[in-house]
Amino acid sequence: MSSLSRGWSWLHLRRIDLLWLLVMAVLAALASTRPRHSTIEFLALGLMALVQIAEMRFPALQRRRGALAAVAAKLALSWWLVWATEGIESSYYLIFLLPVVSAASTLGLAATLLTALASSLAYCSFLGFVLWQHYELAPGGLRELGIRVLFLFMTAILLNHFVTQSRRQAEQYRKVAEDLGQAQAQVRRTERLAALGQLTA
Repeated sequence: MSSLSRGWSWLHLRRIDLLWLLVMAVLAALASTRPRHSTIEFLALGLMALVQIAEMRFPALQRRRGALAAVAAKLALSWWLVWATEGIESSYYLIFLLPVVSAASTLGLAATLLTALASSLAYCSFLGFVLWQHYELAPGGLRELGIRVLFLFMTAILLNHFVTQSRRQAEQYRKVAEDLGQAQAQVRRTERLAALGQLTA
């Protein structure tokens, strides 16, 4: 493969990239049916798709600094999208799960919980845009808000646990494979020594 083709190989879309683009395209299509939609909504969805694809394709974004940058970008885009679509009442409130999932998949538990907290605070910040002289937060609304926030933390804890367990199992399998390789090498050395001893005898 030439250096030119290797340089542009990242442009080739994989199946997971196409699936992600399809989901975002469906979201954009649904958004176009809303009575009050804006170009900001479509732009935020498009940028979110690009950030997600880049995160899955570039190893630098899977290391700690890159992962933190990707999480921050998703958090900012999530806030922007919800802000552009009716704030606290936006149908896109679940978009705040994306930075939480990214953090749980690549960072430790503490960073994941901090991301869940940041997502919760970002979502609750839209309460500051409400005209309280015309609206009031009923007990049912407060309960709904609490449930939405708690789901962010539930996702963070469970997904990070599964990812951590998966990494531990992968590390155990790697060590077993290394030990097996060393044992096989030792057996081959022993057989060669035995064969050499027979020849000298």
